[in-house]
Amino acid sequence: MLTRRRALHIIGGLSVTSALLPMRKALIRSAHATGLRPEAPRLVVTILRGGLDGLSAVPPYADPDYAVLRRQLATQTNEAEPGVVKLDDHFGLHPEMAPLKAWYDAGDLLIVHAIGLPARRGSHFAAQHLLESGTTSAKVRDGWLNRALDGLPNGASLGLAVGRAVPLILQGQTAIRAFVPPRLPKVEEDFLQRLDALYAIDPLFHQTFEQARPFVNEERGLRWRWDKTARQPTWRVFAEETGKLLAQPDGPRVAVLESHGWDTHEQQPARLQKLLAQLVDGLEGFKETLEPVWQQTAILVVTEFGRAAWENRFAGTDHGAGGAAFALGGAIAGGHVAGPWPGLTRSELLEGRDLKPTTDLRALFKAVLRDHLGLAESFIENHVFPNSRTVAPLAGLIRT
Repeated sequence: MLTRRRALHIIGGLSVTSALLPMRKALIRSAHATGLRPEAPRLVVTILRGGLDGLSAVPPYADPDYAVLRRQLATQTNEAEPGVVKLDDHFGLHPEMAPLKAWYDAGDLLIVHAIGLPARRGSHFAAQHLLESGTTSAKVRDGWLNRALDGLPNGASLGLAVGRAVPLILQGQTAIRAFVPPRLPKVEEDFLQRLDALYAIDPLFHQTFEQARPFVNEERGLRWRWDKTARQPTWRVFAEETGKLLAQPDGPRVAVLESHGWDTHEQQPARLQKLLAQLVDGLEGFKETLEPVWQQTAILVVTEFGRAAWENRFAGTDHGAGGAAFALGGAIAGGHVAGPWPGLTRSELLEGRDLKPTTDLRALFKAVLRDHLGLAESFIENHVFPNSRTVAPLAGLIRT
């Protein structure tokens, strides 16, 4: 008997197979031609666009000033709230990030708090340009990760942009590939019409297709209702398909993904709860598909700036300075929160309102390039991050 679920698998599977396999085979063929080593390190950079609130994602629950600054928002994660996931005697994780506690305990998660960039708050464009170009010059039109690939053997075969556009961080002279995973289980009407015409010449395919087609709209309607309460699977699909490509012995080695919607000026608790759940879901998808090469994998999760330490009157936060970054994977020497903590008293805040950055985000990038990908420090300083010698690579990021 042909059920609705089976019908969806028949039609959806046809679209997924046609969209995914040619891209995956092309990527692997290209990498195979250059003779990449299967044991080579893997790097994933995930950019959270909009400005993640690091004080909510990784709350300093033991700091007495935190509850003062976040009278509404800290109720979700302060010390008295059972949902807080304590990492040590000072910091915890937002309840939606609870699954990452096991990563932390295993040493596969390092958090860098009070991290930021030397850019003025307020402009997403300026901050993201600095994050991706690696320089304060607005004239630079290529990305630091593209420049880094230029220093690796077979660099043109290593880079992968995942999404509908190539982000600035991967733009430049070194050729990279773009990959758009299918969004399951979307089935457009024009696609069904083309399948109908295609399968009309084959009696067996035509009969199966005609049996399956009546169930599609009904199934899609049910799925729309499910999505109102369940986690959206899209970002996990992107993560899983990226992980599958990186795990291939002759696949790409460096990938960039983007996540949008982190600009939480209002109604932050509900919005952040959903966003963090999706983020963790995707990270778990990475770990599942990258398991064969997990010990060679480093995943960086970064954002252009943090949020203001003071909450606003709309149950949200405004653009800030210092925030939190995450380094995950089997290659990471984790299990602790890194970076000097500046404190949250008014005198310790930047201009009396923001968490003061004590670690430059480029220190994290330099460390992963030097200690994980094996780039020479001179190449990093002269070519990847020019005019930034005062920013030293973060020590102890990668396991030895």
